[in-house]
Amino acid sequence: MTLLVKENREKDFTPKSFSDFIDSFFNEASAIQSNQAKYFSPKADILEAEKEFQIQLALPGLKKEDIKVDFHDKRLTVSGERKAEFKEQGKKVHALGTAYGQFHRSFVLPDEISHESIQAEFKDGILFITIPKAAKVEKKSVIEVK
Repeated sequence: MTLLVKENREKDFTPKSFSDFIDSFFNEASAIQSNQAKYFSPKADILEAEKEFQIQLALPGLKKEDIKVDFHDKRLTVSGERKAEFKEQGKKVHALGTAYGQFHRSFVLPDEISHESIQAEFKDGILFITIPKAAKVEKKSVIEVK
């Protein structure tokens, strides 16, 4: 069993040249100053154990109230927003090493999970999502010949 990872991004963030890199760096700082934060995609680790999957998303600076976790039609979706509050504090931004704005990550789950028992816990800036595997159902049987 494997989890498929799908994500929404506003655009590809890989610069094609050093000039593009410098432009994006200053444009990002400028966007934060003007309160025009973009979308970002938090980093995720996906782990599998004998009885469960675990997804860990790095969401530093958020509160659990800022995070929404949904499950619908085999798709687990985590979304929310990390707001840049520099402007309200009267600080000038020179460089940003972290991302701000809305985020949305989706994970397509296999059929063999127990979706009723999915749990999410937010601790120290990491969202831990535990997805129990369903008990294996024996699909083999002996059919009596009459």
